[in-house]
Amino acid sequence: MTNLKTVKTDLRSLYYYAIIAILAWTAIIAASLAWNYSHEHMQMEELALKEALTVYHKDIAYRLWATKHGGVFVPVTEETPPNMGILHLSVYTF
Repeated sequence: MTNLKTVKTDLRSLYYYAIIAILAWTAIIAASLAWNYSHEHMQMEELALKEALTVYHKDIAYRLWATKHGGVFVPVTEETPPNMGILHLSVYTF
């Protein structure tokens, strides 16, 4: 009778330890997933910022080049009418 009682107690202890181990393993995996997600999100934002700055600097370089060479001339046609919003600037460029 005592043997059966100790076996049941041992099985119950084993059951509790197994549940604790499963919960601990699940918590470790969840923490790892959360850390990896936040790390990847941070790297994605850094990459997007670097890409945006690269495009911005490229645009500034083209504008400086065009300015140093007297601007860009496009003849007025039906497909390319004059921009009425910048006509006041033409007084200063000629």
